[in-house]
Amino acid sequence: MPEGKPDPQVLVWCASENRVLITNDRNTMVDFAYQRVTAGDTVPGLIVTTNNQSIGSTIADILLLAEYMPEEEIRDQVAIFLPYRG
Repeated sequence: MPEGKPDPQVLVWCASENRVLITNDRNTMVDFAYQRVTAGDTVPGLIVTTNNQSIGSTIADILLLAEYMPEEEIRDQVAIFLPYRG
């Protein structure tokens, strides 16, 4: 992952590497992901966490998504916000 890179570059890298991105950045990353979709670019999938959820609960939600949501479905989502409420 390109540490310290601007959000748009991180999303480009994730798309090129076919990686779902897990981020705590609700302020800018989500907007950049929507901008990519609007421009016709792919978004590899974005899981957005929150500081209001415990680490254990966040991990449980991510594991739940990984187990029950097919990879293709995650990749079709611009953003999945946690805590996950299905």
